[in-house]
Amino acid sequence: MKKSYLGGVLLLVPALLLTGCGGGTNTLSISANWYRDTGLSDQISQTYEKLEYTVAFQPAETNNEFKAEYEAGTYTTELKSERRALSDGTQELLYVLSTSFEISGKFILNGSASEQFTDTIECTTVFHNARAQLKPVRSEKTIKSHAPNSQTPSTLESAFSSYHYSLITEYTDTLDSLKTTYTDLSKEDAEPIENEYKIDVNGTYLDNEEILFALRGLNLASSNFFYSFNSSKRAIEPLTTGTAESEDLLVKSLSIDGGEAAETTIPCYKVALGYQSSNPGNTQTLWYAKTVNPTANTYRNVLAYMEVPVMYNLGTLCYTLKAAQFTTK
Repeated sequence: MKKSYLGGVLLLVPALLLTGCGGGTNTLSISANWYRDTGLSDQISQTYEKLEYTVAFQPAETNNEFKAEYEAGTYTTELKSERRALSDGTQELLYVLSTSFEISGKFILNGSASEQFTDTIECTTVFHNARAQLKPVRSEKTIKSHAPNSQTPSTLESAFSSYHYSLITEYTDTLDSLKTTYTDLSKEDAEPIENEYKIDVNGTYLDNEEILFALRGLNLASSNFFYSFNSSKRAIEPLTTGTAESEDLLVKSLSIDGGEAAETTIPCYKVALGYQSSNPGNTQTLWYAKTVNPTANTYRNVLAYMEVPVMYNLGTLCYTLKAAQFTTK
């Protein structure tokens, strides 16, 4: 069974199935809040941003005999503008978002531990500017992961499975269909598996790998509703952000634009993100910086902190922003 990841991340590794509440069918209003001047909706030339996160594992507070342990991990995103080819062969200046995730861990059953493994996710996503609703062009990700098979396994050998695969998603210029190419990289002779899906939605569609970035452009004070392709179900499904809470987030060590790392308090919106699904799962909880000033947006609506539950209630992965090199404009 192929696993589902949200956002580049995300996002992680033992894979996530998400659920949400609320909804609607209106097209989202997206602002270029990743710039100092948020009005630059289609002026994307000379864009470069790099964000670096530490990833810490918080184990579940249970006495289960089956447990997970993870060492400190890393998550990095890079945003730039490049001329890329569209499906009709024309060239256009587009956003290219690259993300990289790595963490090492092991599973433990009745005191016996598995060998240590390293999980990685590498993604590259290409999409249009904010004026064009961040319309996706293409995404590609390569995943190595180890995921638990149940909450109460009988043996350590059956407790988890390993996965190594790539998934390419390509869109038509009119965004009326997508094609996926799945390759099982754990098998040398595996043939790529291609599938096509029609995109027939009444609202904004986002590629799965651009969602965490796209949320920076939304008004998170109210709930938002949009669509994406859920690869684990091979279906396009709606997602929502719930009602946001205002919360000042204290980041104990944050370097901005090459400056010295310092304790920083960031005014944030705290929101839950998830699929509307017939098989509810856990939600991701996200802290996004608020817009300070539309023409002098200090923190660029950055994702400052994120909590991602691990499957079968084994714990939570906590992502904390540690360094941000923002685009200067």
